[in-house]
Amino acid sequence: MIQRLLVTLGIVCIVASCWGAQGQESIQVSEGKTTPTIIEFRGVWAGTRSFNTPEKLKTFLDRLEQANMNGIIAIAYLNGFACYPSDIAPRHANSVNPDDPNFDPLGELVAAAHQRGIQVHVYLTSVLNNRYRKVKNHSLTLHPEWATADQTGRSLMKYSEKKLKKLGVEGVYLDPGNLAARKYIVDIHIEVIKKYDIDGIQFDYIRFPSTYQMNAGSYFPGIHFGYNRESRKRFQQEHGYDPLDMVRHRDRYIEKLGRQTYRERCMAWDKWRRDQITAIVREVRAEQKIIRPQLWVTAAAIAFPDRAYLALCQDWRGWMDEGLLDAVAPMAYSMNSQLVKYMTRSAAANVRPGQELWAGLGAYMLDGKEQELVRQVELSRAAGANGIVFFASRSIIRNDALVKALRTSCFRMPALPPTLGQ
Repeated sequence: MIQRLLVTLGIVCIVASCWGAQGQESIQVSEGKTTPTIIEFRGVWAGTRSFNTPEKLKTFLDRLEQANMNGIIAIAYLNGFACYPSDIAPRHANSVNPDDPNFDPLGELVAAAHQRGIQVHVYLTSVLNNRYRKVKNHSLTLHPEWATADQTGRSLMKYSEKKLKKLGVEGVYLDPGNLAARKYIVDIHIEVIKKYDIDGIQFDYIRFPSTYQMNAGSYFPGIHFGYNRESRKRFQQEHGYDPLDMVRHRDRYIEKLGRQTYRERCMAWDKWRRDQITAIVREVRAEQKIIRPQLWVTAAAIAFPDRAYLALCQDWRGWMDEGLLDAVAPMAYSMNSQLVKYMTRSAAANVRPGQELWAGLGAYMLDGKEQELVRQVELSRAAGANGIVFFASRSIIRNDALVKALRTSCFRMPALPPTLGQ
């Protein structure tokens, strides 16, 4: 009896030692196996330049395996260009192999990664489209009326590059309140789902533009967006007033309606704009459930949910509540590791049972500070993350010190990527 108790205590100590070595990682032990199986998404956002030739593709996958990583979130659509042969959008130059124009980097990546047990998700810059006047078949060349407009009614197509940069606006955004623009956005997502045997699809730039002013809603001063002509027309048909007129003649409306009523009308406009963004997520989700129900649907989200909701019309908390997403990847990019922990914890509070949180960490910011990035991984796990995504692939491919640091510390034991509904 005493001998059996000592054996049991020894086993418990061994298991406890393994658990302590892995920090907050989720460990599942299959019956009959002595080696624990860790389930954790360990991914990297990847641009096409990382895998647009067979040689680059092999090097990329080798590096992921060396770092004990198991996931890729590869770009499929960037600024109005498809990173694959598309029937909807023009081809992005980075996705074309000059030595072999028939080489499809995304298709080759999916096939080669799956052979190694690595998941491949794709991300699309959903609403961000930018402008390319010299590209005849670019969406904004064909349909400049699809661009969003600011609170003066001025289209982003009329902003200079200098003005956009000064404001901190990444480019020209389509307006999801314009139904033709929204259909285009949804269609490009569905095309990728149908075309490739991917493991997941991720919304990126699924919001209105941000500015350095960090304005919060249409009833605050500052620059805000969504005032596309058709959007305003649709809203006026539903609510009886033009939101642009409300902004232009603010004092007159406050005097006529009272400050509280005016504020309520502005909040109704803010809600309507959020609903237009949400409609994209909802429509893609509905189609995905029919076409490929086991596909992960995720979003790269603004890490602070209140700012996302108020200033950018990105209601990713609502998307999680409604079950429109299976995982969220808050972009907690910072050199301040305590801030990373705070952002991750804030995001984790909005994740529901059965959903995952993959902390987005800015590896590009910490070149030469590999141990600090390892610390951010560990802090993110402690804050509630059950997956990690680095931005971006170059940091893994080019940084031997980072690969070694990951493999010998926070990723020292291999992990399996999660399966949907696990």
